[in-house]
Amino acid sequence: MRSPEIAFLADNMEGVDYVRYTGHQRALQEYNVDVDLDNLIVIRPSKYERQGSMEEIYAVAHKFTAFMCCSDYYAVTLMKYLRERGIRFPEDLSITGFDDNLYAQVACPPLTTIRQDISQRGTMAAEYLIRMIDGWTPKPTNIALPVKLVVRDSVKILNPDSQN
Repeated sequence: MRSPEIAFLADNMEGVDYVRYTGHQRALQEYNVDVDLDNLIVIRPSKYERQGSMEEIYAVAHKFTAFMCCSDYYAVTLMKYLRERGIRFPEDLSITGFDDNLYAQVACPPLTTIRQDISQRGTMAAEYLIRMIDGWTPKPTNIALPVKLVVRDSVKILNPDSQN
């Protein structure tokens, strides 16, 4: 069986998208999957430029086993575009997202994604803001909140013993 080729789709390499991409790279390394920097696809986020990005992705989609998208929104947008051109999920291509929002739940097929506790994130942000208003100066830090893999139907299970 050939090694999986997993693309990472984002609209920038800053902030949360960058952190998600570095986590993606780390996971590939942990599972002995080659990290190919050419598999990073940075799309143009504006509504008017996104069509061109989707066309470019369609032209290379056949070389990938899966797409890891930086958000459920981009995953569902890509699924819709590729499905309209005959690509089936997960039979032809697996796809995942981040956030576990409504897009993931209503997608067809439902999207495998990474869930984060938005309430906890909002509570922490509000607490920090209130403390800052009271004069507290926070030290620069990264706070990592727990996440959970939500397995749905957009990912094909690969059997390492099969020859397909």
